Amino acid sequence: MINPPKLNISIANKILPTLLSPIASLLFPLVPNKLLEHYQDGKMKLATLKNNQDIFNDLLENLRIQLKENNENMLKDTDPFKQIVYQEQINQVYKYSRYVSTIKRSLQYILDDERIDSSNDQNTPSPWYNMFQDVAMRMNEDWREDLLARCVAIEDRTPGSIALKTLWNIGMLESQTFYAFALFLDSSLDLDGYPAILLNRDDLSVKVNSLDRSYSGVLILLISTLIDHGLIQYGEFELSTVSPINVTCEQGSGKITNHKQVKGNETYIRFEGYHCTDLGLDLYRIYDPIYNSISKLNYKALYDIIKDSNSISLTNNIWS
Repeated sequence: MINPPKLNISIANKILPTLLSPIASLLFPLVPNKLLEHYQDGKMKLATLKNNQDIFNDLLENLRIQLKENNENMLKDTDPFKQIVYQEQINQVYKYSRYVSTIKRSLQYILDDERIDSSNDQNTPSPWYNMFQDVAMRMNEDWREDLLARCVAIEDRTPGSIALKTLWNIGMLESQTFYAFALFLDSSLDLDGYPAILLNRDDLSVKVNSLDRSYSGVLILLISTLIDHGLIQYGEFELSTVSPINVTCEQGSGKITNHKQVKGNETYIRFEGYHCTDLGLDLYRIYDPIYNSISKLNYKALYDIIKDSNSISLTNNIWS
């Protein structure tokens, strides 16, 4: 059987996800005809390619070969103007390689059972895609590339869910600030998606380490730095008790229940401690905490706050 001719690149840009537009001419020849033909009448989602990671592996290999050829040509050619051209081509290949690696990495964060719906995908580039392209093509640290990959997966699933300012902040965040923020989140407890540290200030003069011990610091000093950067704040915050509040820490989880909750009434419980600003919450959404022993102490502090209440209880699988 003769394979049907491949679609031209102008049609490809209407089929491939917008995120792949910068590398469409490189990626398109590697996508199987059968897969492309299925989406001739509508744009595919990035989730469509989750089980086709070999396409990205082949593209990265092609870029590696192209990089080698450009380096060899630049060394052979003595014309300084041509050397400048080769150097520009080399720089562009590096940018494409970083971009492809980030997109490939995002596939691991797309759920296997994720529904593929292209009805609300955008047909033309937007400031979001332009910002992502700019940041993803830079020489990024592993943690920054990982956050960008998570953004891609979330945005592909629900367009518009990742704010433009979140991408900008990922691009501008300094490594030391990120590591400090990660340690704060690893030391916190999660209250229905709201990370917080409820310990007294005197209990925060402890040294905390990342899981691989590549970064450490005194928790109260890290928190002070994060306050200066607008990621953390101290004060009261409220959580709705219409439904039980899910609580998660290092060694387990529990639920806060308001036993005087009246159906139809909006009621809240108030806490005081260190918690994220809106900027911090945006970043927390794309980070998976690796809870440490301080997180469990926070759970104990929460338990002590609630244990004498007549209307609020904390059911848990850590303490009886």
